[in-house]
Amino acid sequence: MKYIKCPECELNYIPEGEKFCSDCRRRIALPFRDLVRGKESGTNSRDVYEECAKRYRWDMSQANRFGKLGLLLYALKATPEKFSVWFIAHSNWTGDKGGKWQNEISLDENTIEVIWDDPLSARAADFTTCVVHARNQYGQYEFLGVYKPDRDVKRVVKDGSTRGIVTFHRISEYYPIKAD
Repeated sequence: MKYIKCPECELNYIPEGEKFCSDCRRRIALPFRDLVRGKESGTNSRDVYEECAKRYRWDMSQANRFGKLGLLLYALKATPEKFSVWFIAHSNWTGDKGGKWQNEISLDENTIEVIWDDPLSARAADFTTCVVHARNQYGQYEFLGVYKPDRDVKRVVKDGSTRGIVTFHRISEYYPIKAD
């Protein structure tokens, strides 16, 4: 019999023809631990969104907001909890900037700062809790967690220009969030 690495964890060996190792089958079956911080989901935001929409009952009609260059990769209040879904394609992880803003993910990944070139744009930003994936240095979208934004916009002067900053704080490393 031929053995291959489990495609989910890439650690355990399984008989060819099996989908996952027993550890991954058990983990995938846990309803509150499907999206776990650090789990890579794929390279195409629309494919990842559609898979999550099926699994977690997200608003499938918003899938067209993902997968194409130039889109904001953001679905407003798309989850049953009315969280927004945010895919970060451009950040300090990838070394590039998106549009008129930049996304800074902290080293511990507990905060994300969205730094707007125009502070008025920052004030008009959406302040809903977000389920967040970010493109990593390997081109994969990685689940970061569920983040809640501060309600205030900070103003800073950077390179001679006033900018607006909205800070998001992680409230969970899992989605869905398990109710206590």
